[in-house]
Amino acid sequence: MKMMNLVLCGGALLMLSGCLGNIRESTSAKTATEDLLITTAVQRAVDQFSGSARGVFNGKSVFVSSAFMEGERGKYAESAMRDMVTEAGASMAADEASADLVAEVRTATSGIKDSGFGFGLPELPLPVPNSSLNTMIPALYLFYRDKQEGWAKFRVWVKQTSDGNYVAKSGDLWGHSYYSKWTIFAVGPFDWSNDIYPEETP
Repeated sequence: MKMMNLVLCGGALLMLSGCLGNIRESTSAKTATEDLLITTAVQRAVDQFSGSARGVFNGKSVFVSSAFMEGERGKYAESAMRDMVTEAGASMAADEASADLVAEVRTATSGIKDSGFGFGLPELPLPVPNSSLNTMIPALYLFYRDKQEGWAKFRVWVKQTSDGNYVAKSGDLWGHSYYSKWTIFAVGPFDWSNDIYPEETP
């Protein structure tokens, strides 16, 4: 009877904790949430340069060099930079030789940071009766927050094609996005806070 009670209690604990730390729900290599976190952070990083770009690119033919643009969603970042240059009044050159200016974009990072925070009992070892084995009691939290953040950092260096001379450069261009899920009294998770999805989805 004691063993049966132990099994039942263990099963109940597993059911209560099964929803903790479960921010990733997908059968694909990367979730839609992770894609949105990265691309939103990339777009916000690129947008940091848009205010200065008009004075640099307006009326010029510009080639965006992506030779040093690496990391997650590099093609998206390249397209976002091309869009920003065009919005600044430039025309896009097909190659470096036909451009007035070359905008060299360097990627420092573009990816996901995962973190979690909770208040309650952590995962604890539990000896199995009449055995040398141990099992683990799942964590039980009064509340727990899973958080994913998208981070992107770029720099842009602009040179003249005619002589290779420096024209302008950006500082560090940072972009950030976040998505959180909360579990309260072992119930959840609840999608309560993010800045990548619209407030009302169809």
